[in-house]
Amino acid sequence: MRSKILLLISTLFLIAQNAVAVPIGTIAIYSDGSARKLLAQGEGQLVWEDDRKRQFTVSENPIMPVLELKYFLGDRGYQQHLKSGQPGGIHSLPYGSKVEFSVKRTRHTGESSARNYGCVRLESARQKILGKQRQLERYRCERFTYHRKFWTKQVKEKREFTYSPELGLVVDLSRQTSKRSTKKRLVALIAPGETSLKQVNRILRKIRTRKK
Repeated sequence: MRSKILLLISTLFLIAQNAVAVPIGTIAIYSDGSARKLLAQGEGQLVWEDDRKRQFTVSENPIMPVLELKYFLGDRGYQQHLKSGQPGGIHSLPYGSKVEFSVKRTRHTGESSARNYGCVRLESARQKILGKQRQLERYRCERFTYHRKFWTKQVKEKREFTYSPELGLVVDLSRQTSKRSTKKRLVALIAPGETSLKQVNRILRKIRTRKK
């Protein structure tokens, strides 16, 4: 009986730990002038829609790439599934630990390809985000390929980011490819029904104007 009670407490703790605080319909706004709205949550996944009407299904494990991308217009998009590796346990590993994994990307045309990732768990932090102290996770990830002849790694993308398990959101991100570098941070969360779409678009225009 005691073991069952301990198991129940442990299960409830894990559920509470993984529960996302923001309700369905919340809009997240970032410093690069982008926004996304939470459409659904369940089974360890979140569905967001951005201001370009693209829908992203993402894992509650922040190091996983987008699981599904759908466009509002047209048949473009893709799905991604874990092919090898164990990225799920990275949050419980010691700081500095690295995991490597690969996913299979299947495009709307049926074409598929493998994408390789390596992620390092950085030291966590407690930081004020949107006026509240929150416990944050930090990671550094690389997407890479292997040279066909020499079998050496060729890095295609680097990302370093801070993630809030409570919000289910990346709150700070630096991304670098061979062509460009970008940064963004979470600047606002708008509760469902708190403001109109027109007002949200006005906020985004102001942010984009400041960036020019």
